[in-house]
Amino acid sequence: MKPGPWSQRAVIFLPDPDEAASAAKLIRQEGFFANTCESLADLIGEVESGAGLAVISDDAMKSADMGRLVDWLNAQPSWSDFATVLLVAPDSVSEHN
Repeated sequence: MKPGPWSQRAVIFLPDPDEAASAAKLIRQEGFFANTCESLADLIGEVESGAGLAVISDDAMKSADMGRLVDWLNAQPSWSDFATVLLVAPDSVSEHN
């Protein structure tokens, strides 16, 4: 499947580039497209250009302005349900949780 507006492409934003690359590799092994992002702004741009899944860690969100992503999620069609996976460390305690 070619990436497009409603593609099955995953976009990944993790602070550790090696972890992001490993996550992308696992997704690609299952036959899906996956891209890593170096910043939240990159992730949002990738989501806006067409993705089916975002993988984000709570560490990546701690100092990020989530407003643009929240706006994009709120602007989805009512039938849409964009998949977002938030990775949280078991011992993590934050306001985002």
